[in-house]
Amino acid sequence: MRLLVSLLLVTIGSAADFDIIVFGSTPAGIAAALNAGRHGHSVLLLEETSHVGGMLSGGLSYTDFRSLESLQGTFRDYTERVEAHYLARYGPNSPQLQASFFGTLAEPHVSSAVLAEMLTQFPKITLSTRTVLLSAETTAGVITHVHVRSPQGLQAHRARAFIDASYEGDLAAAAGFSYRIGRESSLEFGERFAGHIYFKDGKIFDGSTGRGDRKIQCYNFRVTMSEDPANSLPVPRPYSYQPDRYLAILEAIRQGQIRHPMAESKDGVLRLQRLPNQKADMNDVNTSPVGFGLPGQNWDYPDASRVTRATIFEQHRDYALGLLYFLQNDPRLSDPFRAEARRWGLPKDEFPASGHFPPSLYVREARRFPGLYLFTEHDVVADPVTQRSRLQPNSIAVGDYVINSHGVDQARAPYPDIREGYVVFGTVPYQIPYGVIVPTGAKNLFVAGALSASHIGFSALRMEPIWTALGQAAGLASHLLLKDGSVSVPALQKQLHQHGAMTFYISDVPRTSPLWSTVQTVGNLGFFHEPVPDAPMLTRRLRFGLQYSFAPAHHAARLTDVLTPETASRWNQLLIRARLLVPPPVPRETRGEFLNRLTLR
Repeated sequence: MRLLVSLLLVTIGSAADFDIIVFGSTPAGIAAALNAGRHGHSVLLLEETSHVGGMLSGGLSYTDFRSLESLQGTFRDYTERVEAHYLARYGPNSPQLQASFFGTLAEPHVSSAVLAEMLTQFPKITLSTRTVLLSAETTAGVITHVHVRSPQGLQAHRARAFIDASYEGDLAAAAGFSYRIGRESSLEFGERFAGHIYFKDGKIFDGSTGRGDRKIQCYNFRVTMSEDPANSLPVPRPYSYQPDRYLAILEAIRQGQIRHPMAESKDGVLRLQRLPNQKADMNDVNTSPVGFGLPGQNWDYPDASRVTRATIFEQHRDYALGLLYFLQNDPRLSDPFRAEARRWGLPKDEFPASGHFPPSLYVREARRFPGLYLFTEHDVVADPVTQRSRLQPNSIAVGDYVINSHGVDQARAPYPDIREGYVVFGTVPYQIPYGVIVPTGAKNLFVAGALSASHIGFSALRMEPIWTALGQAAGLASHLLLKDGSVSVPALQKQLHQHGAMTFYISDVPRTSPLWSTVQTVGNLGFFHEPVPDAPMLTRRLRFGLQYSFAPAHHAARLTDVLTPETASRWNQLLIRARLLVPPPVPRETRGEFLNRLTLR
């Protein structure tokens, strides 16, 4: 029957050939299309909904990262355009520009406009929205066709390379590649935070078995709201409103745990994260008894039909709207509490097509496709000697966030204040190797969203700046595959460096530096994995809000420091190991002068 349907689609549908097909207009998908398009390739960017930009323009406006230095490549291009927008429209001393934090925090409609403008740079990129993937044809690891249903009807599209940039990994699954769903046990990869776990305040509690299962971390909506009366609409009462679902809030208020409906601190039902123009990105607070998330009610989502996924979407949407309505209207709450909640409404100038409520459910985790490298907890922790993460010579991107799993189930006995599976644990900036985007057996497919990682490893990768960086790498890898017939990782790294992308975290050498590519290249060789004697473990100095910080210590290249004999000897050994030329010694030269004399392929 499947063969008959496939043949029918080819017969009825129109066919089009492209160099590269990208599935999913997430930030990863847009980055992939841009970086393939800049090399002149014809690219078809497929999106199943009418919304473009994924969570970056769909409500998640308070971007997840820690240091600005980790944002490079295509994502930095995006933030610079956002910053330029607020500068041009509101001026250099405006509160809007300040609130954008160098362009990393944007109103959703601004993100949408910026991403749309970026896609117009290369005319050979074709965006096709409301295009549903029906099937994919694969032979010996090579995808040849995808069959879709678009507003124009049934279609079959051919390409020489494919990129799955969706959050769910639907293209890779349709093409027949194997995947994981859920949590590994703590024994499988020796991860401390794997499997069934109760975690709070940096401690693992009794009853944590580490047992694996098919549970995934919860989803929610990141709800954009406005406190500008001229730009606010009242929160509607959802049809399925059930106020008793939110009664735990009343007890938390009585106990003094909750003091506000929305707050920038942890004493609110929801966390208020401010954006330009009197708006905020509302998100869950892990210490609140109630939030937008419905832990446990999304476990079937990754493999579910579109009908079931739509049902899960609506359940989460109604629950989130119901919570907001409860906070603003329930008579059991005090008048001042409700009045404080009613300061916030749905923004008139955002999401008009979806009733001014975000169109995107935050799919934090779905399928994960094991590949040439499987990323785990061990890839993000600090080495006590160097205070850097594990060296990845095949790195194609970096991340700077925390291990962050929002929990897989509701809090209940024996720990009624701990959501099972919730983990937040600090890391150092980490490298991400090429193998995470290449599923096992794939010959012309790169997966930039549903990555090759354990559940815990994925919990450090699942952030939009990181997904964007991996989408950029996938786009350039596709270019090299079509140009050379295979992907050389050094060649891919060279391309990434040329386009301002980071493969090794360095805090004091900007991408505008003439030594950018050199520093990135030798970082991948291990030049900066240097012993840090008698140094305290890493601490972070806050820079803006609650999560952003200055770059961590011991992550600088220190190009103006004099090169010591010990460091020169170690660097020379690394050059010899990499079969590169060792420059003759020069007395009292700086580290930067030494690097400037290198001859790198």
